[in-house]
Amino acid sequence: MTRQTEIPGTESKISTKLRNLGETHANAIKAHTRAGVKMRDTKLAVIAQIKEEGVKRYRNTEIPPPIDIELSTEDKLVVKKYRAPEPDEE
Repeated sequence: MTRQTEIPGTESKISTKLRNLGETHANAIKAHTRAGVKMRDTKLAVIAQIKEEGVKRYRNTEIPPPIDIELSTEDKLVVKKYRAPEPDEE
């Protein structure tokens, strides 16, 4: 971001370090917001695909961490880390 040149005598009392940390934090907020939007969009896509395929659960044990996604209501997903059943549970 380009900064406007300061007029002599009106320099900011904020240190360069604080300004940089503030900008870094603002960028982290923007990234968090973008991630939230992406998460919402993918959630809606998963719900739509689950409905289209007529299933209630999607399980993927080949990704880290393994996940188990279940459509609990019309618009709510329950996402859990997949836990493999113990040998005596099978």
